[in-house]
Amino acid sequence: MSHAALNPATISAQEVVCEMPRKREQNGWWVASKTTWTLEYRKYGVDGDPKAWELAYEQIGLKREIGKRMAEQLRKTFMEDVNAANRRPSSLMSVSQFWPRFEEQVIRKKKASGQKHYRWFWKILEPIIGRISLADFTPDHVEMVVRVLSERGYSGQTVLHAKNVISALFKHAKRRRLYHHDNPASLVELGEVRHEKRPTYTETQLRLVLGRLTSPVLEMAQLAVATSMGPAEMCGITLQWCNLTDRIKLVDGSSVLAPYCIAVKENVYEGKRGSLKASSRERIEPITPDLAAALRLLVARSKRQDETAPLFQSKKGTPIDSHNISNRVFKPLAQVLGFSVTWYAFRRAHSSLAAQIPGISVDDRVRAMGHADARMTMYYNVAEVERRRQIPEKILEMLMGEPEGRA
Repeated sequence: MSHAALNPATISAQEVVCEMPRKREQNGWWVASKTTWTLEYRKYGVDGDPKAWELAYEQIGLKREIGKRMAEQLRKTFMEDVNAANRRPSSLMSVSQFWPRFEEQVIRKKKASGQKHYRWFWKILEPIIGRISLADFTPDHVEMVVRVLSERGYSGQTVLHAKNVISALFKHAKRRRLYHHDNPASLVELGEVRHEKRPTYTETQLRLVLGRLTSPVLEMAQLAVATSMGPAEMCGITLQWCNLTDRIKLVDGSSVLAPYCIAVKENVYEGKRGSLKASSRERIEPITPDLAAALRLLVARSKRQDETAPLFQSKKGTPIDSHNISNRVFKPLAQVLGFSVTWYAFRRAHSSLAAQIPGISVDDRVRAMGHADARMTMYYNVAEVERRRQIPEKILEMLMGEPEGRA
């Protein structure tokens, strides 16, 4: 389409629209067509220069389906949005061009696990939406991401995370005045997302796993089951915050550690020491004298014994790598045993086993797990399922008699 199409003197009466708009505002021009209502308008750049524009086109509808009056109403609505965007223009930079800024100003400030999360999703999202400009990005592009990821077999939870990453990116773009529409991710509904329940151990499975582990993985697994500590938390423990004796320990001249307990203060994720996932995870966990004795022997065999040394350390004296243990120990063991073996299954087993101990309140279990409330603590409660198992058993027994094998 030539620039002459923008000159009112060169178009027919049918194509002429309302009076000339104010500077940087426009009504658009109908493109001559026998079949469609197609609107031509100026699309301005981000720098606010009224001379920096390019032609753009929008198909309003088919003439056989939409009359002139309806087309005019749709044109006015569309151009109101265009003029609003021209008054506060969105950026013509692409999503890929904006990502480094988002990474520097937002992602870099997150914990190591959060940074890994965002960067992993960007590898998936960049080929799909990287070339689209911020100005052109719409909810339809989010729908496209949802469709593509679903077709590739990603779970509903993964698709939800991808949508949340897009939402965070455009939230930051709006803060930086580079995007002036509603957050496109907020306008897309995913429907019901089913959260896959992660595995925990039964008591029998736990005995099988512990029976095949060796030091120092055995001591870490025992500590995880006994106290609910996660792998990053255990890797972050230093000897300063361990009291493996039967006497009170004074730390930093002010903090007191009771006998046989470990304070959870930091974590180590992928070799980087940092703060805990949430403030509720900072806690002091009691341990048994037998476990304390096993940990003292572990420390005695370690390369370092100073107060800043990790409780669980490699041959070099650095914090042990829990990911290496997962790959080199847990994955082969899972193939042998026939069920999943993971660090977090030990933690969930703690919640289930603690529920079977008389006199242990839910509040105590929530505090030990470091959860914000009791719902997550109860989520992996195997004991509750086993307790309710008698309900269908009793009902079927009433209807069908004593089950075979119990007579």
